Amino acid sequence: HRHISRELKEVVVCLDNKSVSHYNIWQFTGVARSTQKQILTLYQSTGDVCCIPVECNRKHCLTSLDIVFLESCIEWQPDIMLSELQAALETTCTVSVSLTTISHMLKRCRFTQKQV
Repeated sequence: HRHISRELKEVVVCLDNKSVSHYNIWQFTGVARSTQKQILTLYQSTGDVCCIPVECNRKHCLTSLDIVFLESCIEWQPDIMLSELQAALETTCTVSVSLTTISHMLKRCRFTQKQV
Protein backbone atom coordinates (compact mmCIF):
# COMPACT_ATOMS: atom_id res chain seq x y z
CA HIS A 1 0.00 0.00 0.00
CA ARG A 2 1.14 3.52 -0.63
CA HIS A 3 0.07 6.73 1.03
CA ILE A 4 -2.05 8.98 -1.16
CA SER A 5 -1.64 12.65 -0.37
CA ARG A 6 -4.59 14.92 0.37
CA GLU A 7 -3.75 16.90 -2.77
CA LEU A 8 -3.93 13.84 -5.01
CA LYS A 9 -7.23 12.79 -3.43
CA GLU A 10 -8.58 16.28 -4.13
CA VAL A 11 -7.47 15.91 -7.76
CA VAL A 12 -9.46 12.65 -7.97
CA VAL A 13 -12.58 14.43 -6.67
CA CYS A 14 -12.06 17.39 -9.03
CA LEU A 15 -11.64 15.13 -12.07
CA ASP A 16 -14.68 13.08 -11.08
CA ASN A 17 -16.72 16.29 -10.75
CA LYS A 18 -15.69 17.13 -14.33
CA SER A 19 -17.04 13.71 -15.45
CA VAL A 20 -13.61 12.30 -16.28
CA SER A 21 -13.81 8.49 -16.48
CA HIS A 22 -12.32 6.32 -13.74
CA TYR A 23 -9.95 4.88 -16.33
CA ASN A 24 -8.65 8.31 -17.33
CA ILE A 25 -8.34 9.35 -13.67
CA TRP A 26 -6.28 6.20 -13.10
CA GLN A 27 -4.06 7.00 -16.11
CA PHE A 28 -3.50 10.56 -14.93
CA THR A 29 -3.09 9.95 -11.18
CA GLY A 30 -2.19 6.28 -10.83
CA VAL A 31 -5.01 5.89 -8.28
CA ALA A 32 -6.85 2.59 -8.73
CA ARG A 33 -10.57 2.59 -9.45
CA SER A 34 -11.42 0.94 -6.11
CA THR A 35 -9.42 3.60 -4.27
CA GLN A 36 -11.12 6.32 -6.29
CA LYS A 37 -14.48 4.96 -5.17
CA GLN A 38 -13.36 5.00 -1.52
CA ILE A 39 -12.16 8.59 -1.84
CA LEU A 40 -15.38 9.70 -3.52
CA THR A 41 -17.58 7.88 -0.98
CA LEU A 42 -15.73 9.52 1.90
CA TYR A 43 -15.96 12.91 0.20
CA GLN A 44 -19.70 12.53 -0.42
CA SER A 45 -20.40 11.49 3.18
CA THR A 46 -18.08 13.89 5.02
CA GLY A 47 -17.22 16.68 2.59
CA ASP A 48 -13.52 15.89 3.05
CA VAL A 49 -11.13 13.55 1.24
CA CYS A 50 -9.31 12.48 4.41
CA CYS A 51 -10.52 10.94 7.64
CA ILE A 52 -9.90 13.31 10.50
CA PRO A 53 -9.45 11.54 13.84
CA VAL A 54 -11.80 12.54 16.62
CA GLU A 55 -10.09 14.86 19.06
CA CYS A 56 -9.62 13.51 22.53
CA ASN A 57 -8.67 15.32 25.73
CA ARG A 58 -6.79 12.32 27.12
CA LYS A 59 -3.04 12.08 27.26
CA HIS A 60 -2.15 9.25 24.89
CA CYS A 61 1.31 8.27 26.03
CA LEU A 62 2.44 6.84 29.27
CA THR A 63 5.79 8.06 30.57
CA SER A 64 8.35 5.65 31.98
CA LEU A 65 7.36 6.81 35.46
CA ASP A 66 3.71 5.99 34.73
CA ILE A 67 4.73 2.52 33.58
CA VAL A 68 6.85 1.95 36.68
CA PHE A 69 3.89 3.04 38.80
CA LEU A 70 1.58 0.57 37.06
CA GLU A 71 4.13 -2.23 37.38
CA SER A 72 4.45 -1.54 41.10
CA CYS A 73 0.66 -1.65 41.46
CA ILE A 74 0.65 -5.07 39.81
CA GLU A 75 3.49 -6.32 42.02
CA TRP A 76 1.63 -5.10 45.09
CA GLN A 77 -1.70 -6.57 43.96
CA PRO A 78 -1.23 -9.19 41.18
CA ASP A 79 -4.99 -9.64 40.63
CA ILE A 80 -5.68 -5.94 40.10
CA MET A 81 -8.23 -5.12 37.39
CA LEU A 82 -7.50 -2.81 34.45
CA SER A 83 -10.18 -0.42 35.67
CA GLU A 84 -8.46 -0.26 39.07
CA LEU A 85 -5.12 0.45 37.39
CA GLN A 86 -6.78 3.19 35.37
CA ALA A 87 -8.27 4.78 38.49
CA ALA A 88 -4.98 4.54 40.42
CA LEU A 89 -3.08 6.12 37.53
CA GLU A 90 -5.55 8.97 37.32
CA THR A 91 -5.64 9.55 41.08
CA THR A 92 -1.92 9.26 41.77
CA CYS A 93 -0.28 10.43 38.55
CA THR A 94 -3.10 12.65 37.17
CA VAL A 95 -2.88 10.77 33.88
CA SER A 96 -6.07 9.78 32.08
CA VAL A 97 -5.72 6.97 29.54
CA SER A 98 -8.05 4.33 28.17
CA LEU A 99 -8.21 0.75 29.37
CA THR A 100 -6.91 -0.25 25.94
CA THR A 101 -3.79 1.89 26.41
CA ILE A 102 -3.10 0.22 29.75
CA SER A 103 -3.73 -3.22 28.27
CA HIS A 104 -1.34 -2.56 25.38
CA MET A 105 1.33 -1.30 27.77
CA LEU A 106 1.00 -4.46 29.87
CA LYS A 107 1.39 -6.64 26.78
CA ARG A 108 4.51 -4.72 25.73
CA CYS A 109 5.91 -5.26 29.24
CA ARG A 110 5.14 -9.01 28.92
CA PHE A 111 2.39 -9.11 31.56
CA THR A 112 -0.36 -11.63 30.98
CA GLN A 113 -4.01 -11.26 31.85
CA LYS A 114 -6.24 -13.81 33.47
CA GLN A 115 -9.67 -13.91 31.87
CA VAL A 116 -12.49 -13.29 34.35
